[in-house]
Amino acid sequence: MASWLFRLTLAGVLYVLAADIWPVLLGPLEVLLAGAAMAVLLAVGWLAVAAVTIRHAWVARREPGLRGVLSALSRDSETRRLVLSTGIVLAALPLLRLSIPLRAAFLPFRSTFDSFLEKNDVAHIGEREGGTWVGLWHISEAAVDERGGTYLLTARTSGVLTSEYHGFAFRPNRHGSPYADEDYQLRHLCGDWYEFYAIID
Repeated sequence: MASWLFRLTLAGVLYVLAADIWPVLLGPLEVLLAGAAMAVLLAVGWLAVAAVTIRHAWVARREPGLRGVLSALSRDSETRRLVLSTGIVLAALPLLRLSIPLRAAFLPFRSTFDSFLEKNDVAHIGEREGGTWVGLWHISEAAVDERGGTYLLTARTSGVLTSEYHGFAFRPNRHGSPYADEDYQLRHLCGDWYEFYAIID
């Protein structure tokens, strides 16, 4: 059981961390899937905490305190996996909250993005068949917003009721993107670069 929970937790965390870098992985059900994934991860984490607590209580009758916990970990691989599952979930939460995966992936390519803007007329990027690649991301469209900012679109997903837009923005404005203004969000990456998100209902 512990082995199955550990593998599920590790796979779920890796998937959600990857989706922080490439939102298109979550597709049109992004919000639902992200929420469900994190709910599952949290549930697994707290189940692991509960299981470790119960095991510790049982071991403590013979070896109380920290010594009992260390003894259980040294003797029981199942307990170790439960502790690792909990640690993985707790470590992933601040990483996602601070967008560490995306920032870490973007930083090595910042100069590539700067050079891309200097050498290209963003108005014609969308006219290229197949778009273009910059670093790890496929840029399907680009546009300059009259309110300020240059926007590079990396993902557009369409659901039953909404269309979602993800990408990078250079010196963006605070009001909206060229693609959509609803639920417009910005996350700072480095320098003048941001990640943007917006939807159309």
